[in-house]
Amino acid sequence: MIKKINKFINQGLILALLIGPVVPVMPIDPPATNQPVRPIGFGFNQPVSLMFSASIGPIFSLGKTKATVRTKDAIDITKNSASLKGEITDTGAYSNLEAWFDYGTSKSYGQITYIKYNVKKSGDILIPVSDLSSCTLYHFRAVVKNDSGISHGVDKTFKTNCPSFNVRMSVKNLSRGDTIWYESLKANPSDELIFKIEVGKKEDDKVKDIMARVNLASNIIYQGDLKVDDNPQTKNITAEAVSIGDILENKLITVTFKGKVASESNFSSAGTTDLTNTVLVYNNQTSNSDNCKIMITRGSNAANIGMLATEVSTGITAGILNSILFPALLAFLIVWVFKSKFIGLDKLIEERKREIIEYRAKKELEKKINQIRDRIL
Repeated sequence: MIKKINKFINQGLILALLIGPVVPVMPIDPPATNQPVRPIGFGFNQPVSLMFSASIGPIFSLGKTKATVRTKDAIDITKNSASLKGEITDTGAYSNLEAWFDYGTSKSYGQITYIKYNVKKSGDILIPVSDLSSCTLYHFRAVVKNDSGISHGVDKTFKTNCPSFNVRMSVKNLSRGDTIWYESLKANPSDELIFKIEVGKKEDDKVKDIMARVNLASNIIYQGDLKVDDNPQTKNITAEAVSIGDILENKLITVTFKGKVASESNFSSAGTTDLTNTVLVYNNQTSNSDNCKIMITRGSNAANIGMLATEVSTGITAGILNSILFPALLAFLIVWVFKSKFIGLDKLIEERKREIIEYRAKKELEKKINQIRDRIL
């Protein structure tokens, strides 16, 4: 009975194809299980699929296929979040689809986005993900589903941002008696120095296992006395990296050590030599660095050693001259001029007094004359 039905439908299909352009069609025997078979031909405007059923034979389905999707680069990446992006390029002739992303730290993924897009046409999809680990490589792929099945985009990766921290390096000249830390200063040969490194952060995450290493310029000699937060250390921070611990929110780690400028014989000529010293602070995820500069003056200019214009002056010598001596001298000079007869000030003052007295007497006389005149009239 089934063979007769199949023969009848195949004959009907041949007749339908003959109405349009002539298309060769091969008879198809029903397979053992349900699966689509696409006949060779182009007589229909849409692709033709034949579904065989064990009970009723071939069933037609026009243009229905799996959707296709493309994975795009992730955007808006931070330490703990990112936005995953993809594009549905073909809906498979369905008007209702679901789309999402698989993601994880390997190609096995293991997680899916908590939002599923219900889409009706092709276009971009964008889904944010959060609660990610910082400084970590993630894999992801776009996924789309319709009634014909599930399709996947290619695998792509992104790396979350690493925690950051700030580093500052400064120096004091002990031989000069500095009380302030400077990022750059002047010094003489053989001056003794002390260096300070500060490492800190304002973010709310923790940076673990921080190391520090210093590169001193030539002719700056390491003198030891290394301390991390005032705790003595036996290592030479210029020869090997030193562990300074973990950095927590609003915590400041301070590293200090001593150094010395080489003797004058190590500087070949008179004038100023700039020596830049650098510190590198790092862990297995991120790093930062800073430097400080020492300007060595040798020869005739050494007598003119002083602080840079950006350094804070004590103001003792200039302050006394400007705030006490000069105003006092000026006041004394003014008093002397007025009391002396050097410019005849006494005569000028007497003449001025007489003029004032005469003017007042004249006014008083005019007043009395006017009163007498008013009585007579």
